[in-house]
This record gives sequence, structure tokens and C-alpha cells, in this order.
Amino acid sequence: MEAIRWSGRLDRTFRSNYELDPTLSWQYFGSSTGFLRQYPAAEWMKDGDNPDLYDARLRSWYIEAANSPKDMIILLDESGSMKGLKKEIAKHVVLNILETLNENDFVNVFTFSKETHPLVPCFDDTLVQANLENLGQFKEELKEGEPRDIANFTKALTKAFELLQRKNSKYNKSGLGSQCNQAIMVVTDGAPGNFEEIFKTYNWPQLQVRMFTYLIGQEEKKVEHLNWMACANKGYFVHVTTLAEVREQVLKYIPVMARPMVMYQSNHPHRWTGVYADIADPKQTDWLWKQREQNRQKERTNNYRKLQNIMGNRDASLSNPWLLQDPNQVENFLEFGEFELTERDIARIKAEKEREMRVSTQSHS
Repeated sequence: MEAIRWSGRLDRTFRSNYELDPTLSWQYFGSSTGFLRQYPAAEWMKDGDNPDLYDARLRSWYIEAANSPKDMIILLDESGSMKGLKKEIAKHVVLNILETLNENDFVNVFTFSKETHPLVPCFDDTLVQANLENLGQFKEELKEGEPRDIANFTKALTKAFELLQRKNSKYNKSGLGSQCNQAIMVVTDGAPGNFEEIFKTYNWPQLQVRMFTYLIGQEEKKVEHLNWMACANKGYFVHVTTLAEVREQVLKYIPVMARPMVMYQSNHPHRWTGVYADIADPKQTDWLWKQREQNRQKERTNNYRKLQNIMGNRDASLSNPWLLQDPNQVENFLEFGEFELTERDIARIKAEKEREMRVSTQSHS
């Protein structure tokens, strides 16, 4: 509440910006605590049947302003102990990390147990731009994989550091990648040691790579080593015990990655992002797109059933039976549920559907 009160002073800045540039449509302020301030104000649309999934901290304009471009490697433990709920929580952690990335970032995901393997085989020994297509590949492959063997942290960490290390990495020598911050995210249910020798070899004393560790499960005894790894390498440690807390715990890494920007003090650089539209981000809400597509298919199926009934009782239900011989009329009926629609009628129906979609989007975004 205190943050909401002090951020109220931004209204004067918003009004001043609008006076200087009347073409501004919307102005936003997103807080690291999760609330959003919007100018001009508008009633927040909600859908009582579905949860409100909007989080400004996952929007491109927030993420790109909050931290610098980064090269990131995610190490996902797939050893035999990562079963059941642990496995599901770990996958959700990785998904939420991926959703915080944008096209300025470069990433790869490796699974490790006895051996270390790229999650997407064709992405081995490289980092790929965190665009929608590549992130979609990671998300699809996360559905596969079964826990097995014992986790070999030495191989996994070595693989990550060698890929990131500038003096050995063909990737960085080529001038590709973000050429800025670097991070390793370890998602596991525990580590047998702190692997200090690996950090001495690859990361000390320069500390070019930040370590972020996510402990999955209820075991408090396994905190020590993972907490040490993060603290000794300018990172952050979190303990994730339930699915409900995954997003909040994952987002804690963003302020840590943003720490170098604090050195600018009052001279913060401007960040330019792509055009932002107030619609749902497909990276965050793939399931929402599927839900809408299912609704569209359901509506089309219902219209087809109506069409079947009309065909079985033409005289009573249809004024002009010849409409059934016209492919365009049949297609319009399947899409909109009516015959003999003019172009103006179709435009009106589409506009109504668009308004319904925007209301639904705002309630989920």
C-alpha cells in the first residue's frame, strides 16, 4: 500500500507527458511488487469465470527497462529424485523464467542427470535468441523427458560455463549474443556440494556469470549448498515448495540482474521496445489462445448441428432452400450462425466478437 501511495505522484508526470505529446495513448508504471499504475485511468475488465493473469512484470516494456540484455543458460535437474510434484514445479519454474526473456536475450536450456543434454537437440553448443519461435520450441520439449540416474552437477556446470565463457566460446567470439550480462539458472531438488573448484576455475575472481539457484521441494536441509552457490557468484537463491509461488519466486531474479543499472543513479538510459498493444502476451498465455480456439471450434460445431437440423426440415426452417447450394452462404452460416448476411452484417458481427475478445483479453492480461 505504501508503494501505491508514493507512486501516486507519477500522475503529475503522466499529465505533463501528455501535454507535451497529446498523441500518447497510454502510460504505464509497473512496480517490482506487482501492481500497475495506468494513465489515463480506466475500469479494469474482469471475467468472473477465469483468473486474472495479468502481471506487468512479464511485459516486454517492464522487463527490458528493468534489466539489461543477457546470455542465460538454464540447467534443469532430471535425476531420479525429480518425480511427481517436484517435476511439475521444476518445469513451471523453467517456463516462468523463459517468459521473462525477450528478443534482446539469448538462452539455452540443458537437462542433466548422469549426462548433460540440450533440451532442444539442434540448439546444442550455442545460445539462441529468445524470440517467440525459439521459446516455443523449449516449451514444447519440456513436455518430454523422464527422471533417471543421479545428477552430475560437475558436468552440467562445466558445460554452462564453457558455453558462456568469452575466451573459450566460439559463440561469443563470433560477436553474437547479448554481449552484456550472463547468468546460469540451476533448477534442482538439491546439490551434494557447493562445487567451489568449478567456480574458482571459471568464474572467480571476475564473477562475470551470476548464479541463480532454485531449490524444489520441502527439504530445508538442502538449502546450504545452493544458497552458497548463488551468494558466492552475485546471484540469488530461492526455495520453491508449491506451484502457487513459482511466479513470485522466479521474478526475484530480475532486480538482481538490474543491480548494475543502479550505478547510473539518476542518469538512467532510455529503453525502446517494440510496439506495445494492450492485448494478452502469447508468451504468457498460450493456454488462453487455445481456449479461444476451442470456443471458436465449439461455436462452429454448434452451427453445423443447426445446419443439419435445417437441412432435415427445410420447409419449416429455411425461407430460401437454394441457400444450401451456395458455398459462401454455408460458410457464413458455419462461421456466424446466420444466412443472407451482407458485408455490413459480417463487419458488425466481427466487431462485436472483437469487442468480446478485448474484454476477455483485458480480464486475463
